[in-house]
Amino acid sequence: FALQSAIAQEIAETLQATISPEERAQLDTVPTVVIAAYDDYIRARALLGSFFLRYEQIEQAIDLLRGATEADSDFADGWALLSRAHSEQVKKLREFDDRESEIEQATIDAETALATARQLNPDGVETLKAEGRFYQEVEKDSVNAMRSLDEALAAVPNDSETLLYQSMVHLQLQQIEQALDNLEKAYAIDSGNGLVAYALSFAYELSGRYAELAAFYERLLDLDPDRTHLGVEALYYRFLDDGSLESFQAYERALASVRRTDECDPRTIQNNEMVIAMFNGEFDAYAEAWAGKWDRHHAGHGNWACPAQINDEANHANLLLRNGDIEQARAIIATARESSARPYTEMSMCTFDRAAFFPKLDFMSGDPVLA
Repeated sequence: FALQSAIAQEIAETLQATISPEERAQLDTVPTVVIAAYDDYIRARALLGSFFLRYEQIEQAIDLLRGATEADSDFADGWALLSRAHSEQVKKLREFDDRESEIEQATIDAETALATARQLNPDGVETLKAEGRFYQEVEKDSVNAMRSLDEALAAVPNDSETLLYQSMVHLQLQQIEQALDNLEKAYAIDSGNGLVAYALSFAYELSGRYAELAAFYERLLDLDPDRTHLGVEALYYRFLDDGSLESFQAYERALASVRRTDECDPRTIQNNEMVIAMFNGEFDAYAEAWAGKWDRHHAGHGNWACPAQINDEANHANLLLRNGDIEQARAIIATARESSARPYTEMSMCTFDRAAFFPKLDFMSGDPVLA
């Protein structure tokens, strides 16, 4: 930890950066004297920072952090991260069926861990981040969440995680520009964080800043040339930005000739095949790409319901009905209805608001009054 602090200070001096007294104190702080506890903490932090956080990863992180805080009961950052893990657990459990007792227990666990972190280090940046996350995800209190995160950012202005969490609150409040500003700062600080990169791309799309999103995908492709689907995505957003025939043709050529690698995302390719087919008025090609994409999606979920999948099935069945393919549409509606009757569990990873698809299925099944 002493070496880590010395390196950080040397970098700051070389860059002629001004370090506040609070930041200098943070650099000199030793989080724990138990190295095994710190190792578990780092592993848990990596799990919770995953680009797509699965329920089993949350459980693994909780197990690691319980071990870390048992090994060192004075490990304030460990308790703070444990509270954040339980807040993430509450968020996930709310998406599943009949998990009220588990939600109640996870809420208690999040509160208990947060109370311990506050007792040990009330003004610590990790404590304040945990507090913000608790307010945001458990209490659904955006005002207090932002207040805690503001305090965390005041203590350490260049903390990419705080900027990320603040951006999530901004997005919930439809404050897109503020979210973008935070995410661009967070990405500049920590470009290797997959969740930050994903959130930034999402915010660019949400705000309609397609030229910047295209440039962002090109930058990501330069960093990882085997993720060849990013080149196609970049050209798609170039086309959305200027709407020219030349841009569309460049996008179409790139999709037709894309190099398929182990890192190339097949779903992204299929999504773009559907877009090209839509613009060219080729409904059969669109339906074929859709079927391949969602057949694999079904297989990935096994016997659990996937709300995002069911909603897409309802939308696609509607397109089939409008294009005269009644038999195929009815088959897809039947599949969607069967899926919607299955339980929503931690295996239902692609979450979506169920209220969005039940009216569609009822309407297409001939019951407009119920819909």
